[in-house]
Amino acid sequence: MAIIDVVSYNGEKELFEIRYNILKDFVDEFIVVEFDKTFSGKDKPFYFEEEFNKYQVIGGKPFMHYCKAKDNVWHKYMDLAISSPNTKGANHWKEEFCQKEYLKDCLTHLKEDDICFIGDVDEIYNPHLIFFPDKIQKLKLRVYTYYLNNRSNEEFWGTIVGKYGSIKGECLNHLRTRAEKTENYCGWHFTSLKD
Repeated sequence: MAIIDVVSYNGEKELFEIRYNILKDFVDEFIVVEFDKTFSGKDKPFYFEEEFNKYQVIGGKPFMHYCKAKDNVWHKYMDLAISSPNTKGANHWKEEFCQKEYLKDCLTHLKEDDICFIGDVDEIYNPHLIFFPDKIQKLKLRVYTYYLNNRSNEEFWGTIVGKYGSIKGECLNHLRTRAEKTENYCGWHFTSLKD
């Protein structure tokens, strides 16, 4: 069994560094997935390309896996996005759905009992509070906005955790919607930081 940390990346350089340093002694493999467009459909460079070598650990733990995805690949989920109840309204919800669904395509090398934490860079779970459930769970996170020390009163459940065998055949977006929510706080959500 290995611990796998899976995130979509959009240039959150400082947050990823914090995430990495909190989780590096807990995680066996980091999987960073970056897309050629923002959730709103605007073209963007692959920011993590410049950062990737900084996190390479040669012959040791944790392993860093970087997946770059262009829209001709992740748009294959558009039909699923259009038919999903999660994407009603603005078109950017469909773009986000497709990108989040594509994360699963970067996990095919995993073993059935590998434990996957799947979320956004700004959702950092506390490795000292984590247990490994038999079912998919969604972690309750303390929310911080604008600054790392500015706590919000918003309740938020974000990152999902579960065995790869329970995730691989499922729609990630729908799993995130219907996963059992933890009652206790399991980490932090650093949203809308700085400008």
